Amino acid sequence: MLDLAAMKVQPRTEVVERKVTPYGEYLANAKQLVDGLAMFTKEVNDQLHAYLEDGGSVPGWRLKAKAKQRRWVDEEIVEHALEDIGFDTKDIYRRELVTFQQADATAKRLGVEIPAYLRVAPPTNETTVCRTDDPAPAVERRLAVEQFAASLALLTNPAKG
Repeated sequence: MLDLAAMKVQPRTEVVERKVTPYGEYLANAKQLVDGLAMFTKEVNDQLHAYLEDGGSVPGWRLKAKAKQRRWVDEEIVEHALEDIGFDTKDIYRRELVTFQQADATAKRLGVEIPAYLRVAPPTNETTVCRTDDPAPAVERRLAVEQFAASLALLTNPAKG
């Protein structure tokens, strides 16, 4: 269990190395805390809403009406009504490409692959944080950082290169 009292903010003072440091421990604890709070927040919000819906009273909180749905009643009726008030067809309809995610889902359903040349190039080098037991392959940035540092040294002192 996470000990909140022992979790003191740690400054990032040491050089980044492949070892556990106080700052790394701090980040692990902080990440565990915010992930737990996110789950707890949803549960509290759900229970708060249910309690208020059942007639309960919670100091500082109340129910309010949701915003009206912003959907059309019937496409054909709406089209003609908008034309009647002066809309042009270009103001009513728009043509747009499906998102990559939508096309990918359709490709999977059809049993085909989207050609690689249709994707943004070059591939992303962005990363995201996950738990160490995640099955995705790990991304090692240390080599890239070392190569960048070596290149930077050559740029600042070209006589060594």
